[in-house]
Amino acid sequence: TLEEYWERTGRQKEFLRPNPKTGNPEYWVPPREAVPCDTNWLDIPAYAYTSGYPTEKSEALLERIIQASSEPGDLVADFFCGSGTTAVVAQKLGRRWLAGDINRGALHATVKRLLAVLRRQEEQGERVPGFAVYNVNHYELFRNAVEAKEIVMQLYGVEPVKRSFFDGKLDGKWVKVIDLNRVCSKEDVQAVFNEVLGKWNGGRETSYRQGVLLLCSGHEPDVLAYARRLNVVNIPFEVRDILLDRKDVIFKRPPEASLVLERHENRVRLVIRQFYSPVLIQKLRQEGEAEIIEDWRPMVEAVFIDPRYDGERFRPTIQDIPPKMGLVKGFYDLPAQSLGPQIAVKIVDVLSEEYFEVLEAK
Repeated sequence: TLEEYWERTGRQKEFLRPNPKTGNPEYWVPPREAVPCDTNWLDIPAYAYTSGYPTEKSEALLERIIQASSEPGDLVADFFCGSGTTAVVAQKLGRRWLAGDINRGALHATVKRLLAVLRRQEEQGERVPGFAVYNVNHYELFRNAVEAKEIVMQLYGVEPVKRSFFDGKLDGKWVKVIDLNRVCSKEDVQAVFNEVLGKWNGGRETSYRQGVLLLCSGHEPDVLAYARRLNVVNIPFEVRDILLDRKDVIFKRPPEASLVLERHENRVRLVIRQFYSPVLIQKLRQEGEAEIIEDWRPMVEAVFIDPRYDGERFRPTIQDIPPKMGLVKGFYDLPAQSLGPQIAVKIVDVLSEEYFEVLEAK
């Protein structure tokens, strides 16, 4: 009987559900502290905002998903990793992981969180592997080289032309868009006049009489004077600097920095003398902020140093990641005996733009 079963097994009545027809137990639920959940997860938060990333999921949510769908040692992949919650939880649960994103800010947020997790695990005596960051394509370069030119032409209303040295026409003028990754040089102007003069044909060429317009993101100081000397046919010629002409548009340029190595007895000091982020400065100007920045450190979010760079893989054993509202040091003492032939430095600004330089340790 059911009573005899209870007496023999010692199981409590509340854990048995007898079949109403036979009186026999239909199933038995063992006692447990945890309560089985259904498909409506209202007991855990969906989002967390510990890193400041706008779509950051909670670790409790990813922990439940990963534990329910994988075993320790399995590979967990997240190709839109955002702030890196999936990779962080996978690391904590002993899974291998693969994380990717097209946004540099997302990758930088992920790297910072993972470094903090690995540091805590090492402090607790755990043996943890490192991880590598790979750039599988040059998305930013592709966007600058192809899309940026199209965006500029659309902003100015340039009508594209095909199979021509020039990129289009605007108000009758021939338009040439100089590579927006660099400033316009005298060589660029020389190439334009070589094209014009080569087809001038003794003054009978009429298509250039309306003039030529160069669109660029900055130019060398003597470009305009050089163009006047070359303009022997006296056509209207104009160079328009987009950075000054269209302040509502921000064009990406890599950050710049000044680094120096100083020798001090048995150590070497790496000093960041200056750091400049063109994209960040443009944003500050748009917002009406002061253009003179006395201290570059508020522009920097992290500094990574590999004192033994092998020319292929960047292994930053020195990491300066200040807490929120904190500032990086700006100088770093490196034991001379631990240096390799080259020292690699990566500086990441608050917009996740990166500066990378290799210094000769000799």
